[in-house]
Amino acid sequence: MTVGSSTVILGDNGAGKSTLLRMLAGLISPTRGAVHVFGADVKTRFFPSFFPFTEPSADVSISCIICGGKGCRTCKQTGWVELLGCGMVDPNVFEFVKSSGYDSAKISGFAFGMGVERVAMMKYGIDDIQLLFQGDVRFLEQFG
Repeated sequence: MTVGSSTVILGDNGAGKSTLLRMLAGLISPTRGAVHVFGADVKTRFFPSFFPFTEPSADVSISCIICGGKGCRTCKQTGWVELLGCGMVDPNVFEFVKSSGYDSAKISGFAFGMGVERVAMMKYGIDDIQLLFQGDVRFLEQFG
């Protein structure tokens, strides 16, 4: 794991994992209300990816708020910023904890990780991630 990342493993069927991913990917909409964390014009995409401990894996990205999706330093000229990676936990991962009662033939899991610093960057229009880690109180106080 890296500093600022979170990983969660969900397991029960019917917990809403697929519904959440479909909503994040923009494939379905909630039945009522609306949530626009980054604004109604921001696009989302959900696509296959690679992460070492999940198979299959996927990425959730949003169009770059800094450049409007045209390409800039923040999005590495792609127009997109990765916010969330996810996937089904590889059964071999559970082999490492089988002594604790985890049987990889009976248990499966879904893992996802979201970089909170990237969410903050997009929410507040911060164009350089390094600003969040330099400890400059003058910069950080504007968000408090």
